[in-house]
Amino acid sequence: MKSRHLNILGWVYCCLLIAFLLFPIIIMVPISFGDTDTLHFPPERLSLRWYETVLGDDRWLDSAKLSLWIAIWAAGLATVAGLLVGLVHMRLGRIGVPLRIVLMMPLVAPNVVIATGLFSLLLPLGLLGSPTSLILGHACLAVPLTMVIFLNAADSLDPLLWTAADSLGARWPRILREIVLPNLGISIVAAFLIAFITSWDEVTLAIFVGPIVVPTLPSRMFSFLTEMIDPAVTAIATMLIGVTALIGLLMIILNIVGRKYSAARRQGAGQ
Repeated sequence: MKSRHLNILGWVYCCLLIAFLLFPIIIMVPISFGDTDTLHFPPERLSLRWYETVLGDDRWLDSAKLSLWIAIWAAGLATVAGLLVGLVHMRLGRIGVPLRIVLMMPLVAPNVVIATGLFSLLLPLGLLGSPTSLILGHACLAVPLTMVIFLNAADSLDPLLWTAADSLGARWPRILREIVLPNLGISIVAAFLIAFITSWDEVTLAIFVGPIVVPTLPSRMFSFLTEMIDPAVTAIATMLIGVTALIGLLMIILNIVGRKYSAARRQGAGQ
């Protein structure tokens, strides 16, 4: 009976937590389809006015293009770095706990601490406000996430595949291209998507070390909200949520495909 009560309390707590996290979205999304100049819930009339305003404003479009460009490059760098860690883990033995802790530090440290340190480092070098600096900063934030994905993927990959290919005379570039990377394909896509989301939604580093003339989309939203309350921001936030939800859906699909692929591979090996 006690275990049942604890289980019910756990479900109630989870439901309340989810409701608390979703409540701002439930309020904001309908507001973005309103027609008034102020935030009004529920909207009196449905309209695409604020979406048309945002999509017709070059300032928001330029920031969106910059955020997209930075997120793609940061995700690519973080994916390559995480893949290299996974390959080292597969070929040279398990990565020890001390090294894992060091590689996970960007995930543990608060973003504001990292941003402050980068600000102090980049300011004397004259690199403050450079998109390249922000790309490297976002890539560092995403490396722990991609590393975890590739470490798990490397553990599930039979290390004898490399040994067998090497014994047959295949060189390491061919082994990577034809054996290792195809088996890690789903993990590569998943790592890239997670790193993309990390960079796409990040605002602290974007404010401290990012471009100023044309800021990233989250940074422009933050600056915009400090000056005025405009329903156009709710339209931008809704579109950002849509992008994140779409990537989350792709992650779910990749997870399902990966499970089916692993099951088919085990079944084929058993036969």
